Amino acid sequence: MRRAAAQALGDLDDLKSAPPGLVAALRAGDPELRHHAANALAEIADPATTSALVELLSDRSNEIRGHSAEALGEIGTPDAVRALTRALEDADPEVRRAAVEALADAKEND
Repeated sequence: MRRAAAQALGDLDDLKSAPPGLVAALRAGDPELRHHAANALAEIADPATTSALVELLSDRSNEIRGHSAEALGEIGTPDAVRALTRALEDADPEVRRAAVEALADAKEND
C-alpha cells in the first residue's frame, strides 16, 4: 500500500512540494518503498528534498543510489550537483552512469 502511494504521488503532475511522508519513506526498511519514493521525488523535483536524496547516494542498493542520482539531476541545485559529482566515483558502473546523465539533466535545467 505504501509503495503504491509513493508511486501515485510521483504521478501527480501539479505537485510541486514533496509531502513529508514521502520524504520519510526514503528511510524505510523496505528497499522497494525507498525505490518508489526516490522515483516520485524525481518527478516532483522539490529542492527541499535535496539533503534526503543525497543521503540515499550512500544506500546499500545500487538501484536506489541510481534513482537518487536521477532525482538529484531533476532538482539541479548546487548541492545536488556537488553530490552527483561525488557519485561519479561510486563503485557501481550503473550508478556512475546515472550520475553522468543526472549531471547532464541538471545542466539542461539550469
